[in-house]
Amino acid sequence: MLHRYVNGQFATIDGIDSSQESVRVAAENYPTNCYRSYSGGRLPYDDGTFDVTFAAAVFHHVAPVHRPLLAREMLRVLRRGGLAIIVEHNPFNLITRHIVDTCELDRDAILLRPAELMSEEAQSAYTRTILSIPPINKLLFRVDDLLGHLPLGAQYYLLAQAPL
Repeated sequence: MLHRYVNGQFATIDGIDSSQESVRVAAENYPTNCYRSYSGGRLPYDDGTFDVTFAAAVFHHVAPVHRPLLAREMLRVLRRGGLAIIVEHNPFNLITRHIVDTCELDRDAILLRPAELMSEEAQSAYTRTILSIPPINKLLFRVDDLLGHLPLGAQYYLLAQAPL
């Protein structure tokens, strides 16, 4: 879904997903990008491959015991000083919780707080809540900017920098 917003913004885009069907559809819709199936564990990339890694609504589908490994892997494949971006559903937002609890796609979801994503390997980390991703209009963007420090948004994002 977010491909249309980032496609053309970077020299290359690689995507991974555990769903082979999702990989097929993404490759069909964005043939200049590279997509691979991924079943967990070590990411299929060399150390320091990317400037940016991005995971949107992924971690709540990962078993809690495997989350630290995925966070470390996102940092491992970053170049020094690269940026890891994680977007997740805000477990403190009651509407978000209701939507996740009633969504068939989220039947295995276990929501997590931003503190659960902080990696000891990260150089620095920053988090904010947001009402929508991407912001639907300038008004919501401004509201996110003003209120993002409060746990009100439907989602939150975490930015972490790989060690320099």
